[in-house]
Amino acid sequence: MSNTDFSRDLAAYIASCRFEDLPLEASETAKKSLLDLIGAILAASGTVSTVRGVLDIVRESGGKPECTVLGFGDRVSPLMAALANGAMAHCLDFDDVAPDGNHASSTRSEEHTSELQSH
Repeated sequence: MSNTDFSRDLAAYIASCRFEDLPLEASETAKKSLLDLIGAILAASGTVSTVRGVLDIVRESGGKPECTVLGFGDRVSPLMAALANGAMAHCLDFDDVAPDGNHASSTRSEEHTSELQSH
């Protein structure tokens, strides 16, 4: 049995990694994915009527206004910003798709964006 702790090794690598250390292809792919995600959110914010229902819930939830709801400019709690932005990201089903079929950007980027904005 190995004494290697994969999670610890991965966390240590990520903690020490700098943007400059990433392969160019990885950073370019990440940038394109983020632009795609923002485009999908903004498209949904102006075209999908059900977004208003989500936004009503988000606005009524209270909390410390630390993060932005894209397309609307509201400042809400990180949790509510992640909910609203995540719902809009996947609303039109235009978000990018990974080779295994998942929508990695729309299911993860909002929580990271909210986390960054709240610090």
